[in-house]
Amino acid sequence: MSESDQSFQIEILSQGWLGENSEVTQENNEDTVFDLCSHGLIRLVIDGQIILPTEENDSYGISESALAMLRSLDSNHYSDSRAEFILAHCKPKRTWRGWVYPELPEYEPKPTVAERMIFHGCGTLLMSGCSVGVDWTVEHKSNFIQISNVIRYDGNGRAQFTHFPSINISVPKDRYRQQVVSFAQEVKTFFDGNPDRVPVNLWDFEQHEVFWEEFNRLLAKHSITNPNIE
Repeated sequence: MSESDQSFQIEILSQGWLGENSEVTQENNEDTVFDLCSHGLIRLVIDGQIILPTEENDSYGISESALAMLRSLDSNHYSDSRAEFILAHCKPKRTWRGWVYPELPEYEPKPTVAERMIFHGCGTLLMSGCSVGVDWTVEHKSNFIQISNVIRYDGNGRAQFTHFPSINISVPKDRYRQQVVSFAQEVKTFFDGNPDRVPVNLWDFEQHEVFWEEFNRLLAKHSITNPNIE
């Protein structure tokens, strides 16, 4: 990876499993074997701005995030604009009872490939979870990917987010793809080197199978495009 190119950089700083205490560990035991999603620290830089990690060094759902980004290699993804929507329609008013938030008008989301690009990884279902994470808009423009509306959701509260409004950058498609594929390949290598996951029920088993069928198919498709990808 070229460290000098900060148009779009994403890398895994650490990767492991969640145990009963919800802490990420490299241990494979009776507690962690049921975790179907890898977790850990991510470094994300877009247009020279560091989005992750935060000062809190929060962990995220790495394998789920990898699949979301793989999907964005084929399709446009519009960042959930709840942040801008809230800023426009949810300005609190001070009353004698304290601060009061108005009712929000109906919100119509734009097409997406996933709930967000970077998942928190706390949900019991793959590719579904809380609102914590990072999202950005991906628009395919000939040989470029237009990245904009970058939002980091730092909590589940209605206003717990950090918006990066100055980011609106054209990233070469090869650069974006190389970063996403390298990230996803590291996820696959991690899973291949660890014992099989143990879904707790039939539903989890089916979700796990569907997840990896799509993951492997998209990873193979976009890796073949350039066999010299690092």
